[in-house]
Amino acid sequence: MKFYIIASIIDSPTGGGNQFLRNLRNYFKENDMYSRYNEADVIIYNGHQFINDVQICKRLSKDVIFIHRLDGLQKLYNHSGDIRQDQAIDATKYADGIVFQAKWAKENFEKFGFKPDKPNVIIPNSVDRNLFKPSDRQRKQDKTKILCTSWSSNDNKGFKWYKFLDSALDFEKYEFHFIGNKPDWFESDNIICHSPMTTQEISEQMRGFDIFLTATKHECCSNSLLEALSSNLPVIALDSGGNPELVKDGGELFHDERTLLEKIDLVAKNIDSYRKNISILNMNDVGKMYVDFAKSLREKNEA
Repeated sequence: MKFYIIASIIDSPTGGGNQFLRNLRNYFKENDMYSRYNEADVIIYNGHQFINDVQICKRLSKDVIFIHRLDGLQKLYNHSGDIRQDQAIDATKYADGIVFQAKWAKENFEKFGFKPDKPNVIIPNSVDRNLFKPSDRQRKQDKTKILCTSWSSNDNKGFKWYKFLDSALDFEKYEFHFIGNKPDWFESDNIICHSPMTTQEISEQMRGFDIFLTATKHECCSNSLLEALSSNLPVIALDSGGNPELVKDGGELFHDERTLLEKIDLVAKNIDSYRKNISILNMNDVGKMYVDFAKSLREKNEA
């Protein structure tokens, strides 16, 4: 079975969707399962993107399975008038099967009136475990180092929480670094901010930290959160979107300013225990889930 992904996949620093699709394509290539679109048995397309190309491939590829990976809920994440969510929902008409990134995502698409009448599964994202892997660094008895990364400068990435921490966190005990893009209004006195980095650079940075913090809101399956967990970093995350489905026992969730500070202290005191409880799927697991779903759709069509 051969796969093709309709997407503009680039290697420079960019968002999590691109990162995951690149990893998925690499999985197919490594297993000799990737081909050109006109030789593929299965075509995967993503959200609202390149729908004209999907239409063309659909006309030219009569016996090909089409899988639609639904992206995030832009009406929640951006604003209620974001038509990209409507475009993505409409594009499911070309699909034989649909992939949601989280149970939360499926439930919230249904709240917007989209209840799929086609086969669908929940398959989370994964990261390149050759890059994002545990560190053998021995922790020193100095400040606990916290990291946050974000490609997007959208306010829903949690910048109000980081602004709060810039004044409320005990910087005698903690060192907080942010890597990525941030909104113009965000300035910090104590948080150390860095420009966006490549995937390779971020993976190297993560191995020098103790805790990962993300306050991203309404996100299906945070790529940066997965990168941190893959690097064996305990996570403190806002209780929103698909975050709880990823963090599980590998960290703590927070709801307000008080619990945010409490959870930081709690995780900092028990880092090794949280590390032992981290449990996520690797790229081989996730790639196989796509393959198995495609096979089930093929069998359904041939029945």
